[in-house]
Amino acid sequence: MSLRIGPRKALGLAALVLVAVAAVLVWRLLGTDGLLILAIVAAVGAPLVVAWFVLQAERRTAQRIERVRAAIQRDLRDLPAQLETVARQMDELSSRVAWDGERADRFLTALDGRLTRTERLLEALTDRLS
Repeated sequence: MSLRIGPRKALGLAALVLVAVAAVLVWRLLGTDGLLILAIVAAVGAPLVVAWFVLQAERRTAQRIERVRAAIQRDLRDLPAQLETVARQMDELSSRVAWDGERADRFLTALDGRLTRTERLLEALTDRLS
């Protein structure tokens, strides 16, 4: 339940105050018979007012659902074009990442040099420990 005071809550409070003032006036003018009549009218009118508010809420909800459905359909229509754009960008990135032969050769040469130095270091350590 929202505790913010909006127009519908203000309207409900105004209706409550109006019924209370009417009850006091009817009681002063007509006595308990008038108060009983007002209670019957309020008991019948309150559900009708609540039903009207429910119908208005359902109407607003249906409008919101329709707007969301239209937005989803619009996004789904644009989806193939967006997927094509993403695929094109992925192809472009993968072509940038691909190594040419010279870069791959330099990388493997550097890696081979490091492995050779590591092997020599291990041999030196083994000789030292023996």
